[in-house]
Amino acid sequence: MMLDHLHDIDWAEAATDQVLLNLKESLTKPVVNGREFPRFPEPELQLLINGCSGESALMEAFPFYKRILGYAEALGIKVEKKTRVLDLGCGWGRHMRFFWQLVDGENLYGADIDPKFIALCKDLFPSGNFINNDREPPLPLETDSFDIVWSYSVFTHINEEYNLKWMKEIHRVLRKGGMFILTTQGRDFIKFCYSFAGQSTFEHEWFKLLAQIFKSPQEVEAANKNFERGLFQYFRIGGGGGPRDDSFYGEAVVPRKFFVDNWSQHFRIVDFYDPRNQNQQAVIVAQKL
Repeated sequence: MMLDHLHDIDWAEAATDQVLLNLKESLTKPVVNGREFPRFPEPELQLLINGCSGESALMEAFPFYKRILGYAEALGIKVEKKTRVLDLGCGWGRHMRFFWQLVDGENLYGADIDPKFIALCKDLFPSGNFINNDREPPLPLETDSFDIVWSYSVFTHINEEYNLKWMKEIHRVLRKGGMFILTTQGRDFIKFCYSFAGQSTFEHEWFKLLAQIFKSPQEVEAANKNFERGLFQYFRIGGGGGPRDDSFYGEAVVPRKFFVDNWSQHFRIVDFYDPRNQNQQAVIVAQKL
């Protein structure tokens, strides 16, 4: 059952704006309100990974953080010091630093396939647990041990095989009733890719790669029909660098029907929010059965 009313939640009330204000202050101050905060990586790295840095990087991440809190509240999961949370694909800890203020460091976990990011997080964060995971499960974590897992812009890129493998692994580490919130490419990503077709110059190297996916209106029409049919569509565009080669890491356009058809044995699909015409990733919320 989909909980459509979740879209009516006042997300600003579902989160603490003070958390964002503290992080903004920590951009220039190592200590905020008497507490040492996680430091930030060099702006060049933030730009490379997120396309923005500093306050802009925080503002881009803030809506997803608020959604995590809002959906958790709707599902009866209280976020407090003892809440155990995991960021799968944590990167430099952009989303983790929001939750670093809410949960005890011993209950805050980040995992990433890139050892450089894990080393960086260990250096930047005063507390927390950081895991360099393999592309294949399992994680070195106990079964039924987490309340919330989120994965931002990871299932956006992995192919169907790894989508299902990691779904089952997250199901393993979540407690019964725990929440998994993730993102993937929504339907408008198809149109977004085709908008670059035929161009000779590109503002970003990524746009040049996207321009190769669809070469004709007929290909776009076929992709839209596949989306309506609930098919998983994976596009190899050269991988994501480092350990993220294109055998499993590209661009994944995944409709709600795929999650309902393939995840429902393990999860209740709570919501699938595809913000059309906003060039944003779709958000999927699943609760462990």
